[in-house]
Formats: sequence, structure tokens, C-alpha cells
Amino acid sequence: MLELILTLPILLILLLAIVEFYLLYANLPRLEAASRAGALVASRIPLPSNGSPPGSVIVAVDRQLETLNLPGRQIILLHNTQGGTHQLTAGTTYPVPTDLLNNLPTSRDYVRVAVQMPMTGLTPNLLKTLGMDISGRIVWQTTTLRHHDMPIHPPQHSGGP
Repeated sequence: MLELILTLPILLILLLAIVEFYLLYANLPRLEAASRAGALVASRIPLPSNGSPPGSVIVAVDRQLETLNLPGRQIILLHNTQGGTHQLTAGTTYPVPTDLLNNLPTSRDYVRVAVQMPMTGLTPNLLKTLGMDISGRIVWQTTTLRHHDMPIHPPQHSGGP
């Protein structure tokens, strides 16, 4: 009985940690899909040089994230379609990731969409009472695509002989 009393708290902490990290890594692909969807839409439309990202980009990102209980997300859209790098943001304000501007293409037009949100939007804060608090930590994902500046449609088949 004494062994059970001594080991039960350790087993409980281990179980909560496993559940928390499982939920975090199970939901990260949704964040990646949201970034990819926003970049795909942004790569096919004309982009402004200032303000916030176009509504279609925001809708594409939010559609991918709609099943998550979001405490707040931020969308950062970088592009160089009008000369120079332009940054457009929408949503809650978080610190810009330090390597967001690293490795940007220089030989062609590009769009980069970063989606940021609190880690607590992807997983519950199960270990907070034990001193392992994830509040205030930000998770983000970026996708960079080539900008086409025109919608890409499937090829049209003509009814020739």
C-alpha cells in the first residue's frame, strides 16, 4: 500500500504529460494545414502592400482551424509582389517569430503565411497545477509558396476531332 501511495503521484504526472503532449502533436498538423491553405490562396491573388491580409486568406486559414477551441490566432502574410518585402497581419498580436524573414526567395515573387496561436489552443494546460505551465507559449507554422498572381485553373478540354 505504501508503494502505491508513493508511486501514484509520479504515475499521474506521467499520464498527464503523455496526454498533453499527444494532444499538442496531434493538433500541430491542423496548424500546418491552416498555414498551407492561407499560402495557397495568397499565391493566387493580387496582394496589397499594407493593411491586413485579404479576406479570402483569412477565411482559408480559419476554415482549417474551425474545429479547434481558439483563444486567439494571428496571421502574418509576407510577400514581395510589389517590390520589397511587405508584411500584413490580422488577429491577436504576438511577437513576430525571429526567423520569419530567414531564407526568403530572392529570384522570384513569393508569399509566406505564418499562423501563430497560444499553445493552450492546441492542448489543455493539464500540468499547470504541478508547476509546468504552458500559458504564454506561442506555437507557429509557416508556409512559403511562389506567387502566381492569377488563379490556376485545370486545363480546358476542347471538343476537337
